[in-house]
Amino acid sequence: MKTPLLISSLLLMILFSSCSTSSKTNTSVPKTRNFEEISHGDFSNLRERVLLVSNSIDVYEEKHGASFIQKNKLDEIDFSKNMLIAIYIGERSSGGYQIIIDKIEEDKEHIKVYYSVKAPDGIATTVMTQPYRFIQTSKSIKSVLFYEDGKEMR
Repeated sequence: MKTPLLISSLLLMILFSSCSTSSKTNTSVPKTRNFEEISHGDFSNLRERVLLVSNSIDVYEEKHGASFIQKNKLDEIDFSKNMLIAIYIGERSSGGYQIIIDKIEEDKEHIKVYYSVKAPDGIATTVMTQPYRFIQTSKSIKSVLFYEDGKEMR
């Protein structure tokens, strides 16, 4: 009587010990990445959408010149530790547009910048604008992907 009970108990122990409670998946849970806003404005003089990541100030000197760089504090970024992320949304027919950085996430392969564009509420100035926002985050060699209102932008 003891032998069948002992064998049954051993079989149950083997069965339960072979079951795993953790599942192996290839997806990594993205982690939130810290960032700091540098500046934003309405007049970049860029009429098209441009999403830019830079590890130096050189590209901005070519695009905008020294006074724009100083006004937007781009010359205060420590490029040895940080990278600059620029979001230009192109030309708009009125003022009041806002670029909102919702979050930045990082997984094994990418840094993902999630942002939204808020249109003006109510009455806005009737003037051609080119809204932009500059943020910095710690330097990385990973590729950066941009998502506007949840949709990947290319």
